[in-house]
Amino acid sequence: MNRGDDAGEIVVGENHVGGRTAVDGDSADRRRSIRDGFPSTSSRRRVFRPGGGGTLLALISGMRAAIFFATREGQTRRIAARIADDLRERGVQADIFDVGEPRGIDFSRYATACVAASVHVGHHEREMIAFVRKHRDELFRLGAAFISVTLSEAGAENPNRTEAERRQAAADVQRMLDVFYTQTGWHPDRVLAVAGALAYSQYNFIVRAIMKRIARKAGAPTDTSRDYEFTNWTAVDRLAGELAERDR
Repeated sequence: MNRGDDAGEIVVGENHVGGRTAVDGDSADRRRSIRDGFPSTSSRRRVFRPGGGGTLLALISGMRAAIFFATREGQTRRIAARIADDLRERGVQADIFDVGEPRGIDFSRYATACVAASVHVGHHEREMIAFVRKHRDELFRLGAAFISVTLSEAGAENPNRTEAERRQAAADVQRMLDVFYTQTGWHPDRVLAVAGALAYSQYNFIVRAIMKRIARKAGAPTDTSRDYEFTNWTAVDRLAGELAERDR
């Protein structure tokens, strides 16, 4: 049974509040690196293949970035919105697309892109797999980055787990990435694995039980009376900076 972040509509040219994108369920404190989850550690796993110090996209007239996401409960949508906000703060125009809502996309308008999808039962979102297969050549051309949102990353980052447990969690993350590469034929230049959230309040009884079991294996909280967020926003911001400085 696949579960993840709740699907949202396409959001291109979003409304802004206080200079940042308005996203349902967002709160002012989302700037904190980790809320109600594990603290960030220096040993967190991050896969970057940075292109060297290049020309700032913001200085190239008319350059835009496209952010594509697939989501259910909403955490991956929030991550996509954060990337867009970070790019806009650097002077880059950014459009966000929910790949679950069909829409024609003019890839020629964009200088770079970012793809974000969550993992459920060992696989990334079906909608994103289909999207990447269809637009693989365009994503290659744009040097698009990929964000994999998975609870296993919380286990890889959890300082309370043993080294062996963290290594196993990291191996699980890599295995799911390898499955995605095989399914899509796409090997992105930049890859970031981040932990998502446990939205127990949004799960039905069966899914809640499944997610509790998965959380226990990952060393994540199993108290289903509340929700938890584990996303390392600092890492997300850093990836946005890599995109903004991408050499064209």
